[in-house]
Amino acid sequence: MAEIGSGLEGFTLSQGVVTNPGSYCGPCEACISGQESMCIDYGILVRNIPSGCAEYVVIQAQNLLTLLEVLTFDEAAAFPLVFQTAWRAG
Repeated sequence: MAEIGSGLEGFTLSQGVVTNPGSYCGPCEACISGQESMCIDYGILVRNIPSGCAEYVVIQAQNLLTLLEVLTFDEAAAFPLVFQTAWRAG
């Protein structure tokens, strides 16, 4: 049974969301300075966090953004892939 956990106030079960696939701790020095991809606990959905091809997944509230109606699901799915890859490329 699907449900919304604590910390997700403002989201609904039927709402479209985009996820940041990176997972990080939050309180470490790297996270506090905005460098989450340098977190010692950094992980990525599917690679480090079981979720591939799952119908449901547990994800931290800090990793969710509301899906804008101007984007298709395909476009919204491409955004995290692109910024996750390019984050440290520059």
